[in-house]
Amino acid sequence: MTAGVKAQKAAEWVGSLKLGDTAKENRLTAVLEQHLRAVKMYNDEHVPMPKSAHDSLMNGLRKDLPDSQVNKILDKYTVGKVDFTLRGYKAIVPDLTPQEESVIRKNLEKAREEAMDVKNMKQISAVFEIYKTKNEQYLNSNGRNWHELFKAYVNEVKRKKVIVAEEFLYDTAAFPECHAATIAETPGDWWRRILGGLRSGIRMCVFMSAGRRRGRRCGRRR
Repeated sequence: MTAGVKAQKAAEWVGSLKLGDTAKENRLTAVLEQHLRAVKMYNDEHVPMPKSAHDSLMNGLRKDLPDSQVNKILDKYTVGKVDFTLRGYKAIVPDLTPQEESVIRKNLEKAREEAMDVKNMKQISAVFEIYKTKNEQYLNSNGRNWHELFKAYVNEVKRKKVIVAEEFLYDTAAFPECHAATIAETPGDWWRRILGGLRSGIRMCVFMSAGRRRGRRCGRRR
């Protein structure tokens, strides 16, 4: 990431907040650009980023922004992984309590603040994996069985991926052969199309479409 790209990214992130305060926007952009440069430099050299570089960013953000907007900037670094991962926990544990959700979110926010100092998505995901393990251990210690909960969730997802209909396109077809079958789903309907005729490769073939519209079988010929 070149210096110009870093400056542009920093400006875009600050611009997304729509602050309407040029002086504040300039200060925040400078703080972000400095941190993005540090992330690249220290990660390229394969050495840990000094705490002072991290603290400089956080102090600069908190000086001009409330926590809600600081979080929006931090989410830019980690492409929204906090909320995305939390939604996953809620799907796997539908009866997640407010206390459990609070603990899980705090761990994910710690992961986010740590992950913002690394360079790429693979490294960001590795940081989040550490805190996801902590969350799973917390749920187990809180009377949950994470392994069984996750297994039940996967099975439910698989159960929903079942055949919704199985039937013949035609009771009696008006052509001896067909090929090039396709299927498409539209809102509330689905359609299948085949090329029917005497045989493939000759002109005496037509497209035959069949499907369901509002639950009733229908077809057309082209």
